[in-house]
Formats: sequence, structure tokens, C-alpha cells
Amino acid sequence: MLHRSAATLAVATFFSCGSAQILTPAPLVDGSVAASACVGSQDCPEGSLCLDGACHAWTSEEEPAADAAVVDAGARDAEATSGPDAESGVDAGSIVTDSVDSGWFPADASLAGAPDSSACQPTTCSSLGAECGTWPNGCGNALSCGACGGSTTCQQGHCVGSSQVDCSGIAGHPGFELCTQTDQSCAGVFTNGAGCSAFCAAAGLRCVARYGGDTGCQKESQVVLTCDEANGHLSDWCECGLDASCQSATCASLGAECGTWPDGCGNDLTCGSCSGSSTCQQGHCVGSSVLDCSAIASHSGFELCTQTDEICAGVFTNGAGCTAYCASAGLRCTARYGGDPGCQKEALTML
Repeated sequence: MLHRSAATLAVATFFSCGSAQILTPAPLVDGSVAASACVGSQDCPEGSLCLDGACHAWTSEEEPAADAAVVDAGARDAEATSGPDAESGVDAGSIVTDSVDSGWFPADASLAGAPDSSACQPTTCSSLGAECGTWPNGCGNALSCGACGGSTTCQQGHCVGSSQVDCSGIAGHPGFELCTQTDQSCAGVFTNGAGCSAFCAAAGLRCVARYGGDTGCQKESQVVLTCDEANGHLSDWCECGLDASCQSATCASLGAECGTWPDGCGNDLTCGSCSGSSTCQQGHCVGSSVLDCSAIASHSGFELCTQTDEICAGVFTNGAGCTAYCASAGLRCTARYGGDPGCQKEALTML
């Protein structure tokens, strides 16, 4: 005989993925249709369970031959006052307190979804160096860094318009002359002996080359020249670009295994492509078998009943609870039997 308290969840029971002791709903005692709506069995009268939003009395199609056929995983029934329960720790099946989860009730069925994000620290737009666009956050989700205003457009995480780099600091300096500028650079000459590093710093930039494309930008003894000099400015010519101190992001720091993303320093970062039938979605290769449910399937206390691209689902038979069930595959519990979102271990005893 199966005994349940009124607080127990209302669900049809099964013992494993493939075989079951089926419990079937019976009409109410007076033969009428269930009279009251319910959310859980706690809303129903003693001896009734909540099924599909209504209270039902329950009967078993096949009574167990004896309580000894299934050993109670709980402790000695605290409320037993007579019979074998009063004399030993073996449950005779007369009274149960629902004190210990044996893991064989349908509330033990679990649904494992997305990879566990509890320990994942998602990246930010600032850490990516992105001021626009949508990028992977390193935890399997999308990170939106906004849109560009005016006539500017988003190019690899940066808003690029008619004048991305501001050269006004150079143009307004009495000892410098601004000769040319582009979206990404300023170039000119210094007329006061300051040197290329100081010249570029006036615009918040770094020296990327000096006369002739030489990379050295240290201060040198210069002949004072101007933009109009026909000799090519000699070594007082400076080319300025974005900050060299920028630390480029990596595929690992982005949590990306595929696709092309901004490296946070104005360049592209290529993280590879996906193989076979899988495709790149937000930095992750998604195919016919994204989740690996093998750890659940091989666990002695768990049974894997169904598996899709996005979920592993089944039952635990050792009282572990849904959270532990899903964690064995590196997943999190997203729902239990009937779609209930709660995944905590419950106090259930099966006789």
C-alpha cells in the first residue's frame, strides 16, 4: 500500500525509465468529477492528489505483494504505534513520515538544461573594449554593447565615422603642425624639438612611426621643419595611432570557440570555425549533440531517460536530488516532473 501525506506533490509515479508501478486516477468517493482546483496536493483533501489542476482520489492497479518487496529508504516510521514498525527498524508499510527521499517517486525526475553558469563570470563591454555591437559574454549568452549614433557605424566593436580619431590636440598646439589625418591616425611635424612621443600624446595617441616609417619614436635632435618642406620632413615627421598599451582579448578570455570578434584594441580576433554539421552561434559550436549526458547514463544511482541537443532528462534512484543529478554532467537543473521549476531535494519515501 502506498501512503502519502497531503503535502506531497501530485504526480503519477514510476520506478525507472522503462518500467513502472502505474498509479491511475480514480473519481472522487461520491463518483463526481473533482470538485476543486489545485496547484499542489497540499490543496487537496487527505488521500487525494493534485493532477492536471484538479484533486483526485488514487487507487493502485496492482498492489505490491508485500512491503518487503521494496525496502523503505527512510528511517523507522516515527508515528508507528503498532505492528512490526513499533518493534524494529524495518518498515512494515503501515505509516510513513515522508522524512527521507528514497529517490523513486516521480518528483525525482529531472530535466537538465544549459551548462552551469553559477561559477561563470561573464565578460563586459569594457573588458572587451567594445562600445557597440553584440558579442559572446563567455558564459554562453549574448552581450549587447549598444549602438552607434549619428553617421557612425559599428565596426568590430567601435563606432567609426568621418573623424574617429580626434587630432585637435595636435592642431591647437603652438609647437606642432598637423599635416594629415584619417579615421585612425594623425600625422605631422613638431617645430619645438618635443619629439614624436610628445607630439602624439597631445591627441591622446601613441607614436606608431616616424619619418620613413621607422618604428622608433624617441626624441631626437631635429631640424625644425614644417608640413610644406619639400624634403619629406626628415625625422621630425610623426605618425600617431591608437594607444599601444591596449591588452588584446583572446578567444579563451571571450569564452569563444568559433567566429570573429573584436580584440578590444581595434583589430579582429579569429577563433576558428565549427566542424561537421555544427554551426557557430554566439561563439559556440552548436550541432546535433551539444550536451554530453554520458556521465548521467553511467552513474549507478541515475537513469538517463531522454536526451536532445539541449537537455538531458531522467530519474535518480539513490536519493541524490535533481541538483546532484544534473551536476554530474556539468549541467544545472531547469525543471523537475511536470515542469515544476524547483529543483531542490524533496522529502519523499517509496514503499
